[in-house]
Amino acid sequence: MIKIKNAASLFLSGALALSIASCSINSDPADTTNKIVNASVSVGLSSEAKKPSNGLSQLAAVNYADHELSEADDLKTLEQKIETKYGVDIVYGGDIRTEFSDESEQLVVEKYTDEANIKKALITVDSVLKIYPKTFLYQLRLSEDNPVKIYLTGHIKSLTYPDASINAFTSDTDSKGEFYLVIDIASQNGIFNPPDIMHEIVHLTDFKLRSKGLMKSEDWAKLNPEGFSYLGLTNKNSVEKYNFAQAEYCPRTDDSDISGVYFVCPYSQANEFEDRATLLTNAMIHSIYNYEVEPGVYKCPHLQAKMEFWFSQVRKGFDTTYWENIPWEDSYSKLK
Repeated sequence: MIKIKNAASLFLSGALALSIASCSINSDPADTTNKIVNASVSVGLSSEAKKPSNGLSQLAAVNYADHELSEADDLKTLEQKIETKYGVDIVYGGDIRTEFSDESEQLVVEKYTDEANIKKALITVDSVLKIYPKTFLYQLRLSEDNPVKIYLTGHIKSLTYPDASINAFTSDTDSKGEFYLVIDIASQNGIFNPPDIMHEIVHLTDFKLRSKGLMKSEDWAKLNPEGFSYLGLTNKNSVEKYNFAQAEYCPRTDDSDISGVYFVCPYSQANEFEDRATLLTNAMIHSIYNYEVEPGVYKCPHLQAKMEFWFSQVRKGFDTTYWENIPWEDSYSKLK
């Protein structure tokens, strides 16, 4: 189960958790199921989207301009606009699922019903999803009838690793077969950290690509140092013994020799999923904030190779017909 937790909490085995601040060496941590749209709600699909679907890309041909959110929108309208616009399934309040488990972990979440704060969270969700290429979220679903569910919940607790403090999580081996992203919106009264979504969407993209026979571990391994093995973080003691501040193959200072850099930050060495998520989230943060969590990493030749491999896999796995912008590629081209 892939998760994000806050910087104050301890890295635990299997938790696979990350905060943007805890990953950064150079930055200051202190800165840092388909639904039918109700006919009474004015959320219009483009003419293209109303045509019979010949695939997920056709299904996703929506007109973003028709779905701008307004402060006057009630909670249900916000939900339906976001669902129609991006092809996701928003679940919140008393409707949420409260137990999640996969082959490695069991978690429980609290219900959260403050409508004003749920509206704030929905607006933030939209502000993040809108930066992704048109049709991307529709295509991210595993099948036409299995969209990504975005659960807006109260506090999240791991029963397997009770000391973990978790902000968001996802999994590709969910016990109920759902494809989801779970976000704690209670901790800060409807406000959450947008990079939490960006990081998890990299994981979801990985899962989608693997379902299509892409992003193979053996191909990715060729981009790592000879003889390197991911740490795995298989137990608490192995994490405590590992000196993250002195991680090999990571940026040390701005003037370090970039030829030996293979990972964005120490946590990238947990496993290949976190390697890619930390690498890509840096670009996605730049696309919104014009800021790099790890300045200069895309000038490192081995990280360039990883980025460009990821680009190639995404382009093979997704139909880019309607993509007018590709934020991870756009940021990379500016920063490399």
